[in-house]
Amino acid sequence: MGDRDDFALPEQRASTGLPLSIMLLSMLMIGLYLIVGTRSWRTRVAEVARFTHLLRL
Repeated sequence: MGDRDDFALPEQRASTGLPLSIMLLSMLMIGLYLIVGTRSWRTRVAEVARFTHLLRL
């Protein structure tokens, strides 16, 4: 059982592997989301431009 008055020194070498890996994975996923979204947006814009060109004729 932990003692209420136990003032041990803080951990000197805490592991930062998990927080860093979560941050890098999040950045990677956001980047992929933006790349995929941009490609699908460009495809939709090209399709709309193609159809509006046909409407002008």
